Amino acid sequence: MELNASIPASVMAVAMGEEVANMLQPFWALPLVAIAGIGIQRVLGFTVVTFFVSTLLYGAALLFLI
Repeated sequence: MELNASIPASVMAVAMGEEVANMLQPFWALPLVAIAGIGIQRVLGFTVVTFFVSTLLYGAALLFLI
């Protein structure tokens, strides 16, 4: 409020940041890895790519759309 920032935009920025962090640290993948019997390295390769792409997209959305 003291910074005169938009409250809805601030809430969305925090939510987007948390989603990006969830892509980098895939705790959701632990049961999947255990059930499928594969190594976590196979899953992490995909999540790192998703992390970088989504960081660029979310960052551009925050800069240009809000």
